[in-house]
Amino acid sequence: MSVSDGSQVDNSVVIDPTDYSNVDGSNVDEHLDHMIGLMHSRLQQNGRRIWRKDCSGLVPLSKKFGLKAIQISGLLDVVFSQKLSDTVACSFVSCLFPRDSVPEREITRIFGNLSCRDYSPNLMARLLSWVILVYDFISPKKHLPRLYGVLFHYLTVEHTRPWTCHLLYLMTQRQHVRPYRMRQLANLIDASEPEKQLVGLFLLFRKYRPDMDVVMRKDISTVLSGFPTPNREWQAGLIDIRQCWLDESTYLPSTLTTPLITNTVSEDLDAPLSRPSKRQRPRKQDTNLVTFELEQQRRIDQSFDPEVLLNHLENQDATNQIMEVLENRMAQHLLICQRSDAIVDRIGTLLAQQLMDLLYWQPQSPINIARFRLLLKRVLTLTKFTETQIPMMQMFLQRFMPTWNGLDVTNEIFELLTYTKPGHFYEIYEHYLQPLGRLYCVNDARWKAQLILALRDMLATWSKIDWRSHSDLREEARVKSKHRWTDRQNWQFHGLEMNVDYFSTIQKFIYYVDRLSVQGLVLEEDNPVLFHASLSFFELVSNLTSVYDVPIIIVPSASFVYRCFFSDSAMAVSRLCGSLDLYKQAFENNDRSTDDWFDRSSELFLDLFNSYIMDTCTYLWRNEAFLRTTSFSLSKETIEKLVQSYSEKGQAFNCMFSLTHSSVFAGFSKAFMTNKMIEANLEDDKSGAPVTADKVAEVFDNQISYSDFRVQYLDYLQDLGFNGLVSLLYSSITSLMKRRSDENLPSQLALEQDEDE
Repeated sequence: MSVSDGSQVDNSVVIDPTDYSNVDGSNVDEHLDHMIGLMHSRLQQNGRRIWRKDCSGLVPLSKKFGLKAIQISGLLDVVFSQKLSDTVACSFVSCLFPRDSVPEREITRIFGNLSCRDYSPNLMARLLSWVILVYDFISPKKHLPRLYGVLFHYLTVEHTRPWTCHLLYLMTQRQHVRPYRMRQLANLIDASEPEKQLVGLFLLFRKYRPDMDVVMRKDISTVLSGFPTPNREWQAGLIDIRQCWLDESTYLPSTLTTPLITNTVSEDLDAPLSRPSKRQRPRKQDTNLVTFELEQQRRIDQSFDPEVLLNHLENQDATNQIMEVLENRMAQHLLICQRSDAIVDRIGTLLAQQLMDLLYWQPQSPINIARFRLLLKRVLTLTKFTETQIPMMQMFLQRFMPTWNGLDVTNEIFELLTYTKPGHFYEIYEHYLQPLGRLYCVNDARWKAQLILALRDMLATWSKIDWRSHSDLREEARVKSKHRWTDRQNWQFHGLEMNVDYFSTIQKFIYYVDRLSVQGLVLEEDNPVLFHASLSFFELVSNLTSVYDVPIIIVPSASFVYRCFFSDSAMAVSRLCGSLDLYKQAFENNDRSTDDWFDRSSELFLDLFNSYIMDTCTYLWRNEAFLRTTSFSLSKETIEKLVQSYSEKGQAFNCMFSLTHSSVFAGFSKAFMTNKMIEANLEDDKSGAPVTADKVAEVFDNQISYSDFRVQYLDYLQDLGFNGLVSLLYSSITSLMKRRSDENLPSQLALEQDEDE
């Protein structure tokens, strides 16, 4: 049974047009073919018109099950029959839900009627809108590039111009960008109030050919260009239909798989749409044409011409360009090697357009959110490979962050943030830190820790930049008065600006994360997850000079230090001590530096840092808390209240934060004491009292001194993993430093004797 010829309709098949209870995937085509066939038979009757009631049965079935390619062709025959009113014809267009691919010939037929001589502008606008919605399902697309000039010609039709611009935006390849077309676009923009679709198409042309200089009388910088989805509900219905017929892996439009390079000569790629005229000479076959066929794959490690891949990438339309860059590793490698701002901006614009379409111009359904997450993951894969954000993607994040709820695509957003390009701190704060700070206050401890770790990774990305060479280039630009230079050696895309004080940005960034960490610890009542994230950040900061060669030494604030030290987490205390030990090495290396590459502002933090070292060692080792130190910048009133509280309990206040008496380490010291007593075959002490010098002398009968006991206790703690604590004490306590040097002296003498022999 055919839907294109009404005479072949089997009238013996009786179908109730109002009863759809028994319609399913097995018999829906029988119903649809019969309905479309009846319409064709009625059209063949002289003077017989089709009314809205005649298509009442077609609408629900097409919206639920969609149409096959032959059914779409038959329904378009009805639409172009000129026996329908505009309202009925437009309602038929709304029924064109493709179940699979859309024939290219039907798109060609629509383009051929854009003159609006035979059909109303409203109908043609509806058809163009339909072409936009099904553009990804058109297969094949061999002839569409040839019709680019035809479509561009009809930009003068004002009624259909927004949809014509949208289609041209999807179809544009580098070969289509010509000076006369750019001038025509500029004239259309200047002729009336700038339309966002015209501006968007013009900006795409400019990104393809930035070398073309077109004079415009109007300022388009304030025009918000974009191409939203023409019909969100219709597109959602299309996704539901494909979900109904296809498996989960094919919800999205089919995309290019990774093409490998082949150097085979192609046949004539494009078959003619019709027979050529007699005057038309046969086109000479181009023997230098290179194809990218999946059937004839080639190994990646074989040699290939990068220019061939670049030309192939340039000659793709918008959708295919995006998928090439996101999926083809060689294209990504070429993107880094070429460093063409035009290509990068164009790819970034297309990606941002796709993300904005999914985020703002389509309903936030679970399927669209899943598509948004999938596209973000592919963008993240590209970003990880290039280790740099595409500039337009950074602009997308800047617009996205103020509206982000902090719950959707959290991992992807945090990972993308780590590759943010450094700049002025006020810009970083306004676009990223301020909206993230608002979300930080209302989310749980795990989310807060994720954010701090993301900010740590962002600082690590900035630290990997070769700041020495950047400083040399900046000085050269200053001498030559070329402030518009950009440092492309240390940043992939668009380079680093020369008029930005990046060290000041890093310093203010560290201050901000410091305050954020303290705020989170207060809100979450010293959650260990936040201690881990915050200490990880400052472990990176303490290594800036020694590992990353960044001349910046910024110690954490007193609020953060004493909150870690007085916490009930042994992990926090030990890692804090490890960070202080790294800071100590950084200050020492900075003092020994003989060149100009050192932190001149480190002296501002030296007194504060020395107080940290004195307080930590005095509390942990000397058992002299709050006696001869600045006491972690605690106020006098706070110290007096603490002394009074412990005095009322009859406890020795000066020992309450030592390695043997503190609530954090008392259990470890008691366990070590028990192990020593078991080794000496002594009865276990079950009194529960803390370990003191008198108790050690009493239990071991003066066979081991209290000093030796504590040194062995440090070795015990180191075996348990408290390396930071032990390292700080051995590098700061004079007696421990002397003991370690005495222990190493015999081994050094033995080594020298072996060398002499």
